[in-house]
Amino acid sequence: MLTEEEGYKNIQEVRIMRNKFLILCWLTLLMVVAVACSNDSDAKNDGEFDLRASTAFNKNHVMFGHAESWMNEVEERTDGKVHFEVFTSEELIEAGKEYDGLNSGLADLGVGMLPGYDPQRFPLTEVTLLPLTETSLDIAMEAYLNLFESDVELQDGKTFYELEWEDEGIKALPAIITPEYLMSSTEDQINSKENISNLKLRTAARTHDFYAENIGANTISMPATDMYDALSRGALDGSFLSIADWNTYGFNELLKSTLEGVSLGHYAGVTGFTQEQWDEFPENVQEIMVETNKDMLPKEIEKLKQRTKENKKSNLEQGGKFVNLDDLDPDVQKLLISGLEKTWKDWIDAMEEEGHPGLEIARLWRDLILEAGGDVPEGVKEL
Repeated sequence: MLTEEEGYKNIQEVRIMRNKFLILCWLTLLMVVAVACSNDSDAKNDGEFDLRASTAFNKNHVMFGHAESWMNEVEERTDGKVHFEVFTSEELIEAGKEYDGLNSGLADLGVGMLPGYDPQRFPLTEVTLLPLTETSLDIAMEAYLNLFESDVELQDGKTFYELEWEDEGIKALPAIITPEYLMSSTEDQINSKENISNLKLRTAARTHDFYAENIGANTISMPATDMYDALSRGALDGSFLSIADWNTYGFNELLKSTLEGVSLGHYAGVTGFTQEQWDEFPENVQEIMVETNKDMLPKEIEKLKQRTKENKKSNLEQGGKFVNLDDLDPDVQKLLISGLEKTWKDWIDAMEEEGHPGLEIARLWRDLILEAGGDVPEGVKEL
């Protein structure tokens, strides 16, 4: 039988052995973590990255084609050292919340990311949604790319890119811009002031709200995914949307009249990283990503042009009509054109009240559109 002293010594020895064992476990764990971190660091130094890419859109959306082509090509040009795991349809991050999602580490990049969905943080890109009198996908894309490269100082000695992206700690690559937004309705015609004033239209941006108000139409705010049901039930009469978007939501059969000759701007997208994430890429990977982004744009533009043609043809076959501004009564033309000019001024005033360089960015976008071969309302040329 053990004495009390011998028992105490045994307990002490057990405690010492247990502590040594725990220390050994911790040291082993630390070594494993250190090796893993070292391997991860070595992989990054070798340009190997497994990246989580998030988009709010499904794979059929107009904004996803360019993103998908870009990711596939980057993987190929880096011999698989850069790999993307793609999460679509807000599976990972909700639309308009990409900034928070990227900074919290939920995703490594946002593809098809629309700054227009987060205007409080990215207000200047909304300028691409100002209405135009002459535009095309090629014109808008050229102007948008030049906006990113512009050295015009807008505020505090900073350019568009510096104000919109660098100040927010984001590295942004200009992605595809949508075809022009047009006003469409489930009604047979958009041809009179009375008809326009009775319309309930879903708007997709503040510029559209301004324009609808300026021409006397009514607006309803709702997610695009809810529009089919609303249009079917008559709760909604129409929308501002690009024709290329129609088959994403099944609108080809619902929209009966579309007004051409009045462009309600273009939605612009980016591929976005945090600057911290971007700086982790070796220079050669950064160069591949930038060059691939530019290389993919022309191909995707042609795809969107074809998609627009197919949707327009489908709509016509199902009884849809396309009415040109020039074919409307003069008083209706005057209403629609004056609404364009006033929308620019309303937007500029709203931006200035919020402390943003509204007039400066509007002038810059106007000049870039004109240089690319487009046109703006006469009153806008005098800004």
